[in-house]
Amino acid sequence: MKLKFEIRNLRHQLRQLDFADVDERIEAARLRIKLGRVFNNCCDFDLALCSFRRGIHGLKTAAVHDVEIARAHTGIAISQWNLDGPGAALEDARLGLEKLPASNTKRVSDYRLTALTTLALCYFETGDMQSARQHYALGLEIATNIKRKNDVDTLKRRLALTYLEDGDCERAARILADAEPDHSTPVNDRLAWLNAKVLTCERLWQFREALQLYDQSLGIFETEAEPPWSMTAAITNAALLFVDLDQPDQLVRAEHILSKIPETELPLSVRLGKTRLKAAMATRRGAYDEALSCWTTMLDMVRQQAGGDPIKLRDILLELTQILLDQGRDNEAASVLQEQLAHDVPADALGIAPAKIGLEVQLSSVVLKNGQVDKALNSLFGLFAKILALNDHEIEYQFWVTLGDIKGHLSEPNVAIFLGKMAAEQIQRAAVGFKNSPADQQTLTKRHIAPLRRLTDLLIQAERFAEANQIQQIADHESTSILARGLRNIASPGSAIDFQTNERTLRNDVRRLQSNAQQNRSVSLTPQANQDLLARCRLTFQSQVNEAEDLFERISSGKWAVRNDPVPLPSPTNELHENEAVLRILTGDREFAVLLDRATGPARDPLILKRSQISDVIYNFWRGLSRTNHADKNAARQLYDSIIAPFEQEFEGVDHLKIVAPGPFSYLPFAALHDGENYLIERRVISYLPVSPVRNLKTPDGELSAPVGMGTTRPHGSLPALLFAQRELETLQRHIGAKTPLLDKDFTKAALATTLSARPSLLHIAAHFIAVPGSLYESHLALGEGQLPVADLLAERFQWEGLPLLVLSACSTAVRDAGDGVMQDLTTLLMQRGVRSVLSALWPICDMATSILMDKFYETMAAQTVLRPEQALAAAQRCMITGHPSQISDAQGGADKDSTSRGLVLGASKLDYSHPYYWAGFKYQIST
Repeated sequence: MKLKFEIRNLRHQLRQLDFADVDERIEAARLRIKLGRVFNNCCDFDLALCSFRRGIHGLKTAAVHDVEIARAHTGIAISQWNLDGPGAALEDARLGLEKLPASNTKRVSDYRLTALTTLALCYFETGDMQSARQHYALGLEIATNIKRKNDVDTLKRRLALTYLEDGDCERAARILADAEPDHSTPVNDRLAWLNAKVLTCERLWQFREALQLYDQSLGIFETEAEPPWSMTAAITNAALLFVDLDQPDQLVRAEHILSKIPETELPLSVRLGKTRLKAAMATRRGAYDEALSCWTTMLDMVRQQAGGDPIKLRDILLELTQILLDQGRDNEAASVLQEQLAHDVPADALGIAPAKIGLEVQLSSVVLKNGQVDKALNSLFGLFAKILALNDHEIEYQFWVTLGDIKGHLSEPNVAIFLGKMAAEQIQRAAVGFKNSPADQQTLTKRHIAPLRRLTDLLIQAERFAEANQIQQIADHESTSILARGLRNIASPGSAIDFQTNERTLRNDVRRLQSNAQQNRSVSLTPQANQDLLARCRLTFQSQVNEAEDLFERISSGKWAVRNDPVPLPSPTNELHENEAVLRILTGDREFAVLLDRATGPARDPLILKRSQISDVIYNFWRGLSRTNHADKNAARQLYDSIIAPFEQEFEGVDHLKIVAPGPFSYLPFAALHDGENYLIERRVISYLPVSPVRNLKTPDGELSAPVGMGTTRPHGSLPALLFAQRELETLQRHIGAKTPLLDKDFTKAALATTLSARPSLLHIAAHFIAVPGSLYESHLALGEGQLPVADLLAERFQWEGLPLLVLSACSTAVRDAGDGVMQDLTTLLMQRGVRSVLSALWPICDMATSILMDKFYETMAAQTVLRPEQALAAAQRCMITGHPSQISDAQGGADKDSTSRGLVLGASKLDYSHPYYWAGFKYQIST
């Protein structure tokens, strides 16, 4: 209303003027310029353009009005920006600054500040970070001199973004820390700072901090009845991160806010952000053609309205070509990248064009896929020094991965191993940011964990088993960190990546050169630097380029000697008794290594297996057992002969076998392996250790309370009722004095939280569990009141820390996603949350048989003087193998008396419980 009144007032003043009088014509021109600024504030940019141009025409003969003409050109630039993009606004933005007189009066200084920031923003949005930085710095100097605190903070924030776009993320973070808003800062400026800060966190792979900052932004927006359209970009960026990290609740919040912002007259950056969000959602749905259409639309928008901003084009093209590559359209991806790289783009004082480097690394990867190994290597050779100076974690990571792939193609394992370790260091940086975030398997985990698996494979082939074990632990540990929410203070295993002597020298040389190059580049980019300083920086950087070329040659040559396995393989031998052994499996992409440890040390040389010879056998064996249709004794014998038989002599005196089973081996029910006469469980007790160390949490103070059983007997969706769940929980009460079971309507989230807070010595859950690969929200436990998603199950509300034993009598609670170690099983996730040991299932288990097995399990536990769940499980499994357990009569008598139940019991009495389906699916895992 205030703006409309101002427009009416200005138009009234214009009508009162006598245009025959020269002075009044000049006054009319001044009023039209003022009217144009009001139209801009009303987002009526066409009328604003008309007013500004008529105002300039009226003042062009009056030199004393240069300030007004300059303001008009700046106003035109703002109008053009919103109508046609920053490219169209650039010329008038320059004129807006050039027309100002050299005076230092406060009035002129105010106008110069506006003109500088407008021109700097045009340079920024068209990709010229050097010019943008220079003008922002000049504006910052003026704002500081005239003591405009809000402008000072705004300009610092924008200056930080120029460094961010140039890849200098750490410098951007330092500048933003110096401009942190307080409670007196206007809402829009506070939101803008939050957006700048969160973008910096994302580029530094600090995703936990990014989520926290976006949560603050959403909280501010949700208090606004009509959120300002100028902040749409911030919410769009938040929504994009929520898509990547698989946070549907937060995404719904962001989309609700976006829906309240009108679509009309949105500036280019906002329209790009909303289109990008559509593309991301389409990719999540697998609608790749729709996603490609969105990215192509964004390309056209940037080329037509943003002056072909190379920074924006880079980001768009990287996403677009990745979709093309995923669909096998390599030639199209190469063509798109080459077309953009043919254009000149702004470079900094050292000749580094950040907008090109990411595209060149991507193109090298495409060229490699097409078999042009030498061409890909030469391309990366020319980028090495620039990448070291750039200080962009994502680009450096992609560089090491691509270079490692090249050396893998050239059959140079030592070099490929070194490069894989360099990439692994980058992954560890990423993992710090991913903690606390349920991340999307496709967009994050695959990208960051797959290279580690390739590296494990190379280390196995080179018989460097200690390092292979370390890298496998990192992959398993970090994939859990990425996928599970609620993981706090998880230390990476040991030093994580052990570099041998010669590798360490190379690594240190890379880090030293990188530090020098980054420092030199930061100095050279300072806008106030004089020409002599810039010349010295360029000369220094050229010497660093020469040094980088020599270093690249040393790395690529692979002539440095590598000792085999210079450090002992980490093992728990100091914790093993004479009757115990640890069977550890290392999994690569193509080969597996099997190692055996006794209390006296490694038992024999590692056994090397080809993945192609055993993976399918494991999967088919698991699949057959889980469907009860047959027990493939041939497969059970084949797997025994492949994995266990080679160590038969070393097993003498061993009656407890601890197993570390990653990847496809996590599917293997070792208890059901058969030597031709007996199952393995008949000869030895079996337990499992985590692939990577879990958190060593402090046990909460206070005594443990009595065991607790919880569960549901009700049907769940298409799944039938669990008729014997109550009987199963009653065996816990009967044998070891558990409390009365919490069943059906009493099995709620609140009851589970209360039970855990009371610190039971044992918690037994008998219910349906639905495992949906790749989703912590769709995977869920069935409660009496509905579903409990895994993501919520891992939340802080449920105090799993220090729980001695958790029995998950539920289907597939020990199964990983596709057996590749990417999506962890529920057991591992809960052990990462602090559960000490877990008994869980490898497949959909039989309700009736489970109640019988658990009866024997708890009966054996009750007779033990020392609690050894692995021995109790072995006793129960052996009981099932030797014939129909005596407990069958108890089960018959204790079941519900309806006809369906009686029929099930009668049928159950005829079941062959020696079949591994009924007992082999249970595995006991302990955290240490």
